[in-house]
Amino acid sequence: NLIENKEIELLVLNTGITSIKSNNINTNFLIEPNVKDDLLNKLINLAKVKPSYYSLTKENKFIYKLNELKSDVRRQKIKSLLSDIL
Repeated sequence: NLIENKEIELLVLNTGITSIKSNNINTNFLIEPNVKDDLLNKLINLAKVKPSYYSLTKENKFIYKLNELKSDVRRQKIKSLLSDIL
């Protein structure tokens, strides 16, 4: 768990994603206000294409509605998403 958490931390280092919080219902990515346009556009596009899975809030949060009880499965899905958007 610690190694996978560190891998995720390293993936988002200097990307504009400042924190990731996850529970069995969803995962929240806190986005810096000055995030790169390329990443922001990808997040906006995901929220438009699949609003039942992704959303953006006024508080600069990108929400991934995962609904997964197993934390190891959540980590793998988060890493996969990050690989797609970064």
